[in-house]
Amino acid sequence: SDYLSFVVWGTESWTTAYSESRYYNMDLRTGKMVTLKEMLGGDYVELVNESIKKQIAEKQKSGETFFTEEEGGFAGISEDTKFYINGENHPVIVFEKYEIAPGSSGEIEFEITGGK
Repeated sequence: SDYLSFVVWGTESWTTAYSESRYYNMDLRTGKMVTLKEMLGGDYVELVNESIKKQIAEKQKSGETFFTEEEGGFAGISEDTKFYINGENHPVIVFEKYEIAPGSSGEIEFEITGGK
């Protein structure tokens, strides 16, 4: 009830191979856009990177495939990392198809708990 998250999807052609998603997160109390730093605190980069690496390891144990860092896989988040806020007020990091795993995996999401 404190946040509004939405995504805008677009494609450049009739195939989904060239699609892009933009995520927007607003604090309804202030009317301002929300960042991961504001949600998770000053050490958000370390917190998110550690959580994603742990979740990738768990998913790999269940048979999911991810690119290695050398192959262009997950190497850490940046200020521009895409996320939305779920119903539990947790940020969910989103990676596009082919970004850190084979395209057959589709978009990959990682819920981040903790912080502040």
